[in-house]
Amino acid sequence: MDKTFGGSYSDMANSIIQTTDGKYMVAGYTYSKGAGGDDFWVIKLDENGNKIWDRTFGGDNWDIAKSIIQTTDGGYAVVGCTKSKGEGGWDCWVIKFKE
Repeated sequence: MDKTFGGSYSDMANSIIQTTDGKYMVAGYTYSKGAGGDDFWVIKLDENGNKIWDRTFGGDNWDIAKSIIQTTDGGYAVVGCTKSKGEGGWDCWVIKFKE
């Protein structure tokens, strides 16, 4: 299997996990889509690496997802750095969401 995802700007994956349903979740960041600057980028892939869906989270500055886990309630938690939220400069950002 060999797949690429992204657009015409910088896009990077920082973490991948296999989910309880046999699929995969990838977390990183994208500058090719989203609210502006780099945004958290989460991609769900099927067992063959085909994209099922993707989501971006962030504001008009830089937001970089570093790691993702599946939570016991079937959702996901993503952690990374943000300059769009918080007190200024780089701050830690944790997001929990469900599909």
